[in-house]
Amino acid sequence: MKRLATIRLGATINLLATRRPTLASSSRAAFSPSVPFLSPRLAPLRRDLATQTVPPAVPFRTHIGPPPTSPSAPRTPTAHTFFHTPTWTWTYVVACPSSLSAVVIDTALDFDPKTNTISTETADSILAFVREKGYRVEHILETHAHADHLTAAQYYKAQLGEGVPVGIGERITQTQEFFAGKYDVPREELDGAFDRLWKDDEEFMLGDCQAKVMHLPGHTPTVGSARADFPFGSPSTLFSSSQRLLSLPSGTRLFSGHHYPTEEEKNVCSATVEEQRVLNRHLREGMEKSEFVRMRRERDEGLKEPGLLHQSLQVRRGYSFFALSLGITLLYTLQVNIRAGHLPMGSDGQPYLRIPIKAPNFL
Repeated sequence: MKRLATIRLGATINLLATRRPTLASSSRAAFSPSVPFLSPRLAPLRRDLATQTVPPAVPFRTHIGPPPTSPSAPRTPTAHTFFHTPTWTWTYVVACPSSLSAVVIDTALDFDPKTNTISTETADSILAFVREKGYRVEHILETHAHADHLTAAQYYKAQLGEGVPVGIGERITQTQEFFAGKYDVPREELDGAFDRLWKDDEEFMLGDCQAKVMHLPGHTPTVGSARADFPFGSPSTLFSSSQRLLSLPSGTRLFSGHHYPTEEEKNVCSATVEEQRVLNRHLREGMEKSEFVRMRRERDEGLKEPGLLHQSLQVRRGYSFFALSLGITLLYTLQVNIRAGHLPMGSDGQPYLRIPIKAPNFL
């Protein structure tokens, strides 16, 4: 029998409705006292509070594209990559070099599992970088509802201004509907959680740079990735998405959402289509879909559930309050992320999280 245990978030975290010790039963959570977390729903907001004393982040890499082929041709954007070590997550600041218009992709918040302290140091340092460069952020974008970290999109929006929308692919509604039932999320908490739902192949201008939304399902309904065992994930669909990417011009640079380097490997944030064709053992030239599906299913059966799966899905309704490291904190991400970062609130006005548990029927 599967039940939901409720965790209260506030000055402390209390695990209710359980009759046995759990990892979360005695844990406490606190926001970092140096950088109070401010909800966009609270006004007035001191937008410069967090970044006044935080030095700008240093990009892991800055990719500068070639100059335009003609005065009327679209510019190639500049891509700054930032690695969030606790969750192996890449955050991207992509900007038009001429207009300084920018988007921020896949933000993350910080979480110390030893003290259960939530902070925004990573977000603040990237925001300081954005301000130092003079970029004007026009969109905060989520590639999908992550299960391994909590999005900082809500915090970015609070710091950048209410006019900066948080966007995600329109198929997020499938993920929301599935996990709304799993975590008993009211429908009204999901409707309109994201400011913008992007359509497949929708195009927009980022200054003088042309951008296009690509639907790459397989990992989840909304993104392509290495594993395909999440709800609505499909190895067959993942193969089709991968082939769509591999059909792009060979020099096209592909940026990943995560990387898990070993001691022998160097950290890598991107690769060209040609490099993927040659070096990606899962998508080598000539691989048939049936072979890929068999390999992917065998591999997924041996993978563990992401540690922050339950928490992250409840928060990613559109923004997120925390970015969590691996461990039991992975339970927070989805609870927050399907809500676009808004915390689940109880009838008493306090935020709560729920964890599915298995228990005998007689308890």
